[in-house]
Amino acid sequence: MEGRGPVAELQRSIICPICRGPFKDPVLLDCDHSYCRACITGQWEREGAGVLSCPQCQQVFKRRSLRTHVKLAVEVKIAQNLNAKTAQEALVAKPRRRRGGWIPVSVMPEGQGVGKICRY
Repeated sequence: MEGRGPVAELQRSIICPICRGPFKDPVLLDCDHSYCRACITGQWEREGAGVLSCPQCQQVFKRRSLRTHVKLAVEVKIAQNLNAKTAQEALVAKPRRRRGGWIPVSVMPEGQGVGKICRY
């Protein structure tokens, strides 16, 4: 997930700070930090004693207020679709013209290396 550009930024923005995975059922706290619903409720249950605070900014809440983060859920879907499309495109590399040399015609699935090659 390292890299620069809008796709890399999108991929970084969909990571839950608790589980370090893509958000699942993202929710927004009153402090505007986002978490997976299961992650934040689990965190609050582990803390016990009715303490409801944000793991990032430590803001304390008087009541459990979790708002579904619809925009973030859409961003997660977009990023997952981009990842699937990129993976599919990597499996079927399109030959590109180079100035002499060898050109990969197809890329085999991981672990099988480069398939047929031809000389221009």
